[in-house]
Amino acid sequence: PSPFVRFDREQKAQEEVTVKATDKGERPLIGFCQFTVQVLDINDNAPQFDRSFYETSISRNVDIGYLVITVFADDADAPQNARITYSLAEDTSAGKEHHKDFEFFQIINENSGEISLAKQIPSYKDRFIFNVIADDNGIPFAQRSAVQVVVNVHEKQQSAPQWQINDECKTTVTVDEDIPINSVLFRCLAIPGDGPKSPISYKMANGASRGTNHEMHFREFLEKTNGRDWVVVRNMVGLDYEQQQNYTLTITAMDMRSLITSDKQLHVMVRDKNDAVPRFTVDLFTGTIEEEQTPTEFLTKYNGNPIAVVKAEDADSPGPQSEVRYRIISDGDNGAARLFRIDELTGGIFPLEIFDREKNDSFIFDVEARDNVPSSLPGTLGPNKDIVKVQIFVIDINDNPPYFEQTRYEARVAENEEINEDVITVKAYDLDRLPNLKYDLYGVYGGRIPFGVRTDSGALFIKEPLDYEKENVYHMKLFVTDGKHNATTDLYVYIDDVNDNAPQFEKDLYEITIFEEDRDIPKTLFFVRATDADKQDDSSKIIYRLEGQGVGEFFRVGQYSGDIEVIRPLDRDPPAGVSVWKFIVQAIDDNGHGLIGYADVQVNLRDINDNAPIFASNLFGTIDENRDPGDEGVFVMTVTATDYDDPRTDNARLEYSIVINKEIDGEPVFRIVPSNGKIYAMRKMDRELPSEKQFVIEIRAVDKGTPSLEGLGNVTIRVIDVNDNEPYFDKTLYVGSVLETASIGSAVISVSALDKDTEAIDNIFTYELVDEHQYFYVTTETGSSSTSVGVLRVKKNFFSFIPENNLSSAFIFLKKIIIGIYRGKKFANSFIGFLVTKQNHIDSFLKNSINQ
Repeated sequence: PSPFVRFDREQKAQEEVTVKATDKGERPLIGFCQFTVQVLDINDNAPQFDRSFYETSISRNVDIGYLVITVFADDADAPQNARITYSLAEDTSAGKEHHKDFEFFQIINENSGEISLAKQIPSYKDRFIFNVIADDNGIPFAQRSAVQVVVNVHEKQQSAPQWQINDECKTTVTVDEDIPINSVLFRCLAIPGDGPKSPISYKMANGASRGTNHEMHFREFLEKTNGRDWVVVRNMVGLDYEQQQNYTLTITAMDMRSLITSDKQLHVMVRDKNDAVPRFTVDLFTGTIEEEQTPTEFLTKYNGNPIAVVKAEDADSPGPQSEVRYRIISDGDNGAARLFRIDELTGGIFPLEIFDREKNDSFIFDVEARDNVPSSLPGTLGPNKDIVKVQIFVIDINDNPPYFEQTRYEARVAENEEINEDVITVKAYDLDRLPNLKYDLYGVYGGRIPFGVRTDSGALFIKEPLDYEKENVYHMKLFVTDGKHNATTDLYVYIDDVNDNAPQFEKDLYEITIFEEDRDIPKTLFFVRATDADKQDDSSKIIYRLEGQGVGEFFRVGQYSGDIEVIRPLDRDPPAGVSVWKFIVQAIDDNGHGLIGYADVQVNLRDINDNAPIFASNLFGTIDENRDPGDEGVFVMTVTATDYDDPRTDNARLEYSIVINKEIDGEPVFRIVPSNGKIYAMRKMDRELPSEKQFVIEIRAVDKGTPSLEGLGNVTIRVIDVNDNEPYFDKTLYVGSVLETASIGSAVISVSALDKDTEAIDNIFTYELVDEHQYFYVTTETGSSSTSVGVLRVKKNFFSFIPENNLSSAFIFLKKIIIGIYRGKKFANSFIGFLVTKQNHIDSFLKNSINQ
């Protein structure tokens, strides 16, 4: 089914489908198939009652089992989903006083909708309200609907209105579907059950479906005749048998005094008229038949089946009004009726002649469908009818050979065309329709050909690279077949020469070695030559050019001769020189505008001894003092000179020597190894001597070239200080004073030491007392010039000190203080005396004490 169509069985229970099939043969055949698709039902419709609600009245005194009312529901689904059963239930919207009303009634038959009284009516009830449930029992899920029923209770026994029997109020009437609008169908009378004086009202129910007046095609009218109330039923619209074949109308008569009602069902049967026109299932019917085939051969080959079958449908009811007959509408002696016949009942079309597709490849004609009785439609004479177009295609058979329009075809193609490029298309023709021609190609003289042919189109294409220089014309045969017949033609393809070959040099690399700085210039280095495989005159005119390192400044080439010359002296040595010159020579055909050939050129320079050795300007070395040289000496440093000449030659092989040396005690201080420039110290040195703090010597490097060249340089060698001297105090005696009230940690006096090893990295001083003292201690601290000093500080208060001989002061001799270096070695000592006093009479006492 189409994804764009939603099928509804209730609207249309079946669909007519026509399928066209075409095969994929060389000459396609076409066939048609017509079938009916039945739309299966699903339970998508709930039951619908014929009224929106029901209301009736009964006497309080009726007996149990009394028939109270009959309800009716219909379901638009198929029968298996419309097996309606009825049940009673509470109407929850009616209020609490009615919540058990349904228990006073019962369904007599669950399939009929008849409701009877189940319990005696109590005196306090004057109205019952409950629901009736209609369940369709569908599969797989049932649907249900509910309707409200109101039963009014009156006190005395009263009878319902009585429907009278007369010729105008039959239970069932049959009418033609073309009955005029507003025709009287029924004229009925109901009289009061308790006397003739009560007035009667009538009401027609609008049901749930078209067949129960859901669309109000019918209406009741009240008429007054001889003092009685009659009801007249009329059709308000035209009827259509094809849409609805019968109607069930329910009329309710109500006694206006007692409000008791009585129902009457009226049935309208619609009689079909011939008002439906036959309708073809498709707008165009088609068929196929092979040419050159007799009618008998056709019937034999297809087992009596027709070329095509036309089909029309008539919606009228079964009978002559829906029986369809077919005929071919003739358009003269040469019309389709002479070529084809049609089966009047089945619509099958058969051949009467032999057909030739080359004369006529299809036939189009009209087929009429008509029913079998006069039409009931206004203005139509005779039966209803419809006309459709039919097209019969004549299928070609292979009865004509293919042919070429010419016996010889020519084409030209450049030799540099791309592979798979089409060259020429040679088309063959065939009078047969869709001949399905196939092409092939082969060389007349055998051998391999660089072309192929596209088998479906006859297009000649390049299959392999072309080369004018190898082959410039090809003679081939083009072959075509339709599967049964063949044809051939001659095909010549001429190859046009193009400049597709670049010039080729005799060598890929031209290499030479010459001396640098050669001033005999210009000088020819090479005579290069290139040749061109192309045969055209323009392509053979070759121009030479250089490109790359040194071109134009140092090298040039003859534009037409190919002579490569050096035009300036060449330097191979650093820093500005180049030892190997590399560039490219080009050969360009087409007088310098065509393809380019390449060769490499390499010029190697042979070294001459034109560079003297060079020393660096800052040659420095160091040696520790006091080193014992032994026999070999102490290694100081290695000096190296640079020679820019070729290191692979003697021009850059150097020997070293000392030109100006230093002496100690008449002996040279240094020596140098000639082959590697290593310098050794041959004497022990003392840095504290002014003459041995630093040495400057002059050295020389000489190359082994011819003639040899030399270079000179100065080397500065510094003697490194080591800690080989003891420190000493700047005084032999330090004198100071301190108040007896001085606080602990107060500084008393500072001392400092000196050392000749001013540059020794471990020349760091520390200070300490030789023996621990009762009143003082020493700390090592940094002085103002970042040198260390020893500071004597108070360790204990002096207030308990008692001078001897009633002196107001006392002099303390602290023996000696030791000054040492960080390594813990003690090298120097000095004496310190201190005066402790309560008064400021120090000077005379101190002088006397010092003298003592």
